[in-house]
Amino acid sequence: MAEILNDEILHSYVIYTETPKSAADMELWFAAVEANYYPFLATVDESSQKLAGFAYADAFRKLPSYRTTAEVSLYVAKAWRGCGLGKALLTALIEAARRADLHALVSVIDSENQASLLLHARLGFTKRGDWPEIARKFNSWREASFWQLLLGPAKVDPGEQHVVPTTGHAVAD
Repeated sequence: MAEILNDEILHSYVIYTETPKSAADMELWFAAVEANYYPFLATVDESSQKLAGFAYADAFRKLPSYRTTAEVSLYVAKAWRGCGLGKALLTALIEAARRADLHALVSVIDSENQASLLLHARLGFTKRGDWPEIARKFNSWREASFWQLLLGPAKVDPGEQHVVPTTGHAVAD
């Protein structure tokens, strides 16, 4: 995973970090994703036994109110781009998110990443807006495009109390 991710970190705007990840960094990150029960998928090239790509969902925000929303990420090795692997991984990730009872998926994509923008649109994501100059990488301001996919009716935790704010106090229904 680190090989694919670090190639993107060092040579693209796909991810807005400039610091490569060590194997130890990747193990900690993977353990955190796994501990939160978010979907994670990977595919291996059978002939070389090398990772061809991976996709995962992770917490959108750390607040409990966002617990049914996840941010998705997708990374495909250069040798596997353009052959449908990204579409297969993201399609499978969407289905895994449905099985995990997530309500919404979000994706933050560099506005110049046309392949990713088109893929998300084809798979039903809706563009929700652009944020110009939201990040800086390689001495350049980057614009991020925010996309969302609603997976179905909102799931509500059993016993969750709905609180409606009013002037000065809250009333539970």
